[in-house]
This record gives sequence, C-alpha cells and structure tokens, in this order.
Amino acid sequence: MSIPRNCFAPLMEAVLLAGAKKATCYLNAREVVKATYQGKRYKRVRQRTVVVTVGAPDYKERMFLKNAKKEGKRFPITVLRMK
Repeated sequence: MSIPRNCFAPLMEAVLLAGAKKATCYLNAREVVKATYQGKRYKRVRQRTVVVTVGAPDYKERMFLKNAKKEGKRFPITVLRMK
C-alpha cells in the first residue's frame, strides 16, 4: 500500500487551518486516508492532535464511492470531503 505524499498536505491544511473536524482523501475504491482533529478548538490551546488513519472505507464512505462511480468520477478523487 503506497500513499502519495501530495495527499497528506491538503488533509493537514483542511484540519488545522480550515477548521474541519475530519477530512477524507480517496485513493481508490479500497483505500482511504482520513485526518481527524482531536479535542476542542479554543484560543488557549497550545498543542494540537491530529490522527491520520489509512485503510478501508467505512459505510458512509462506501456509499459515497458507489455514487461517485455512478457519476463517472475517476480515482484518486482530488476533492477532499470535510466535516
């Protein structure tokens, strides 16, 4: 399982700078990279924790991939999904 380097930078920017709780990058139909911010966001936080998960997609992500295939999107899907 090789993960391209250009996948991590947009995930970290989305989570740390854009304020997203979770960002997901789809490499192919069976591999997903997720970055999740842990903790609450407030001004006095000096340290930030981000968990990066690499693996198979969960149920909601599989439904998204199924719809993306119907629409004819190609992998890797470059648009990040953020929550």
